[in-house]
Amino acid sequence: MTKVKAYYFKISLVAIVFLLGFTFIFEQIDDTSFQNKIISIVLIIAFLYFLVRFISKLANAGK
Repeated sequence: MTKVKAYYFKISLVAIVFLLGFTFIFEQIDDTSFQNKIISIVLIIAFLYFLVRFISKLANAGK
């Protein structure tokens, strides 16, 4: 694979994983139990953290 193809493959793979993760998280939020809400909030924070890290890596790789 060329560098460009690998780059877009990684982006699409991460996008699919995040979409699946967010749909799972928002299904959990609909659940009324308090423990599941705490777990879902922690998962959202973790997803946002990794998303920001991944975007910053892509920005640095583009230079």
